[in-house]
Amino acid sequence: MSLDVVVYRAGREWTMPWEDVFIAGLRAHGIEAEQRPQAERRVSDLAVIWAHRQRPLFEAQRAAGKHYLVMERGYIGDRQAWTSLGFDGLNGRAKFPPATDGGARWDRLFAQYMMKGWRMGGEYALLCGQVPGDASIRDHDHIAWLHQQAAALEARGWLVRFRPHPLTLSAPPETVYGPFRDISVRSLSEDLGGAEFVVTYSSNASVDAMLAGLPVVAADPGSMVWDIAGHDIDDIRRPDRTEWAHAMAFRQWNEAEIASGEAWENLKACICALTIIT
Repeated sequence: MSLDVVVYRAGREWTMPWEDVFIAGLRAHGIEAEQRPQAERRVSDLAVIWAHRQRPLFEAQRAAGKHYLVMERGYIGDRQAWTSLGFDGLNGRAKFPPATDGGARWDRLFAQYMMKGWRMGGEYALLCGQVPGDASIRDHDHIAWLHQQAAALEARGWLVRFRPHPLTLSAPPETVYGPFRDISVRSLSEDLGGAEFVVTYSSNASVDAMLAGLPVVAADPGSMVWDIAGHDIDDIRRPDRTEWAHAMAFRQWNEAEIASGEAWENLKACICALTIIT
C-alpha cells in the first residue's frame, strides 16, 4: 500500500540532520515523504515531528484515525547522539518497537551502561525538578508537586536534596522553583552518588538512576521507568531491570540506523501502526 507521510520541519539547525536522515530512511523503504513547515498542517497517514508541542496536529491525526511519530532526544548515553522514535505520544506514553532479540541490541550498543546492582543506603532522597512548561509536564502544577513531595519526604524523616533541571540554572533556582532546604547545582552523577532513592514526576534522570542502581519513585506514566518504578514515596521497589533495559534499546536510534532504514524496519512492528504500515 502507498503510505502518505508528512515530515514536519522544526526549522531548527539541530533538528534538521535528524529530519534529513528520517526522510532518507523512509526513502530506503520506497516511501517518499512530503516535507512541510510545522505551521502548515494537514492530515496524513503518518505525521512525523520533532517534540510533542503541536496539539492541533495530534488531535487532527487522532480524529481521523491516523498516527503521528514523535522524534526527541534519546534516553541513554549521549542524548544528542541518539533520537527516540515513538508513535502517538511522548516518552512513556508513546508506543515503541518491541524488543525481540533477547537483548542483543542492548549488549551490542549499550553494554558500557551495564546496570549496577541495587544500592542500599544513602544520605538523602534526591528530588528531581523538570523545566516548568515543558511538554512532559503540561497541565501539571509541577512546582506545587515538588514542594508537596519534599514536605512528605521530610515528614517521614528523609533529608531531601532538590536537583533543579540544568536548563533552568541561568536564573537562581529559587526564582524558578521556590525555596528548598537543600538545592544542588552539582552534576547528576554526584547527586546520584549520595542518594538512597530518586523521586521524579517523569524526568529522564530516572533512567540514569535505574542504571546506577537507585530505586525510583515516578509519579507519571510518561516516565521511561514507569513499569519498574514505585509510584509514591512509600513504594520503594528494586525489581529485575533486564526486560526494561532490552526494551529501552529499541527506543532510541542513531543517525546511521535511521538513514539506512533499519530504524523504520523496526518501527513497522509497532502494534499502534499496524493499520497503516505494511
